[in-house]
Amino acid sequence: ICDKLGSFKSACEALLKKDGNALLQVLLNEINGRDLCKMFGLCQHVSFSTYELSVQDDPDQCKRCLTHFIRQKHIAEKLVNHSSEFLHHLCGQLPQKDDCTKAVDDSINELVTFIQSLDPRSICVDLKMCDPTSLSNIRTTQAVPSDGSIKVRF
Repeated sequence: ICDKLGSFKSACEALLKKDGNALLQVLLNEINGRDLCKMFGLCQHVSFSTYELSVQDDPDQCKRCLTHFIRQKHIAEKLVNHSSEFLHHLCGQLPQKDDCTKAVDDSINELVTFIQSLDPRSICVDLKMCDPTSLSNIRTTQAVPSDGSIKVRF
């Protein structure tokens, strides 16, 4: 995000260096550790690209794909919200607070729009984890936070 702040990039990076632990603490308190680990690529996990089954071989493959991407979308939304709060705090410490806040808001709005535009159903079809026919049999899904993890309901 600092890269998008133009002339404020170095100030943003300095503040992140100074207060980065505070951001990490917020992330650790608000987002499931396993999800953070996967999000930042710090732990091993099975990637969907390693599956070599066709949709016909594994009828639950489509639901697993949807569950995965719905969870990832929910995690991304939470991460953007927490990042926004943290960056607004950082902007408050700069002399050009208003300009920094506007740049952060513009960047965050772009991210939110992008995340909201992601359609797990289309992604799973594009990855050949679901076929359009099997999707028609799966009800609308939603992510529900539960005990620090994200449950997906079908």
